[in-house]
Amino acid sequence: MSTPIWKQTKVLIPVGVLVVVMAALIAGVSFLGSRPIDPDAVMVSACKESALSKVKSPSTASFGPMHTEPLTSPGEYTHQITSWVDAQNGFGAIVRAKVYCHMRVTSDGDVRVVSTVTER
Repeated sequence: MSTPIWKQTKVLIPVGVLVVVMAALIAGVSFLGSRPIDPDAVMVSACKESALSKVKSPSTASFGPMHTEPLTSPGEYTHQITSWVDAQNGFGAIVRAKVYCHMRVTSDGDVRVVSTVTER
């Protein structure tokens, strides 16, 4: 006596779904793990975060284009980022300040803000 087809498909469907889900998870993990980290994007993000700590009203801040330049003769820092930020001052007026971030990228890829200067 053979097993009815409906009993065979009851077992095959969950096994098939499990195989597809496992394959998708494995492919997704390997795809996500293979993307390189952009050090310029990390430096820009760290610079913005550091500059926000220096303005009176960070929630109102708006940045201009961030220009990242490696230094040819690095000393304490290896890169400089320049930009500007518009933000409200203590009286509610929008003021623009120049932003200079001095960054250090270590040989193992760590990014650190050495100094951030904002000037009007």
